[in-house]
Amino acid sequence: MEYTLEQVSKHNTPNDCWMIIHGKVYDVTSFLDDHPGGSQYLTDNAGIDATDAFLDVGHSADAVKMLDKYEIGICIDCKPSYAAVASIPPVQDKPMTSSSYAPSTNTNDSKKDQDKVDPAIVGSVVVGAISVIGLLAFGAFKLLSKNNK
Repeated sequence: MEYTLEQVSKHNTPNDCWMIIHGKVYDVTSFLDDHPGGSQYLTDNAGIDATDAFLDVGHSADAVKMLDKYEIGICIDCKPSYAAVASIPPVQDKPMTSSSYAPSTNTNDSKKDQDKVDPAIVGSVVVGAISVIGLLAFGAFKLLSKNNK
């Protein structure tokens, strides 16, 4: 089946909950009570393109596969269009740690993730910079003291 955004937008209640993810339309009404994160996350995104919200959570590969049984069609006027999206991108099966992360496809979040730096590295750079400044200041002091004699 093919649906428009307008058609999907009418299914936005706990008793009739549809959403769009990567151009595909899902009827998740029967899944509300079983959603591990609670039904609120689904109902908050009912009737809209929930692709960004879905990706931001970082679902497992099993969760992505689970979507198949709720798929009821495609959205024909979504952007990016369904034709441009071959499939939902793979996700990590293991939880993310502070030492490894998968960049978000949301352009607002990807810049934040790229700017994360290990605090130990920042500390080392700060100590190094202070040492260099101290040496330069000491050298300048010695040079000025020598010139004033």
